[in-house]
Amino acid sequence: MYSLSLLYLFCVSLFFTSIYGITYTKEEVLKLKDYNKYYCKDNICVSSYEYRTDYETVIIPDNQGRNVTYITDSCSTRDIDIGACNSKECANDSQCLSNKCIKGHCAYNEANPIVECQYVRTVHNDPLFGDPKGYKMQCGVPSGYKCESNDDCSSYNCRSGTCDSPDESGCHSTCGMGKALFLYYVAIPLIVIVVLIACCMFCCYKKDKKEVTTV
Repeated sequence: MYSLSLLYLFCVSLFFTSIYGITYTKEEVLKLKDYNKYYCKDNICVSSYEYRTDYETVIIPDNQGRNVTYITDSCSTRDIDIGACNSKECANDSQCLSNKCIKGHCAYNEANPIVECQYVRTVHNDPLFGDPKGYKMQCGVPSGYKCESNDDCSSYNCRSGTCDSPDESGCHSTCGMGKALFLYYVAIPLIVIVVLIACCMFCCYKKDKKEVTTV
């Protein structure tokens, strides 16, 4: 009987895991390398791909393991006031991941900012060697929140004190590959040719010098 109970609990947990996916801590999310967005609350993080019921909400288990649906999209109070916010409507603060519902819409909440994680580009220079993309998992506040540096934003892109969308400028893998091909097919052969010419000239110089000495 005890074995059957354990088997039942295992099957139930496996069933819910297959439906709702896996939860992570923030530290575990930072080690991932995929292009899913992750949302965290009380250090419980979930993939937006696995835990979404639609494109505007995400399901995050609370500390008791109960699944709670939150609205992820939020707007500034100014956009809400002028009717420019098109996010999913809310009835109370608890429905918003930002924990702030104003006039039927979730609003930015600097006192309780949303923790969003995404795989973004953090290196925009043009390296000749190494990974030309420079991507990493970055956790921070979403676009629209106030920031002081790139590290504050999940997009790793703080512009004029506000988190912006991820910056994809700079050299990508294609131009990095182009440089590698140039180095392999042009630069290295040229270096080899120059070295061979230098060796030939040096040998000829030694030969001529030897003949002059003999005469």
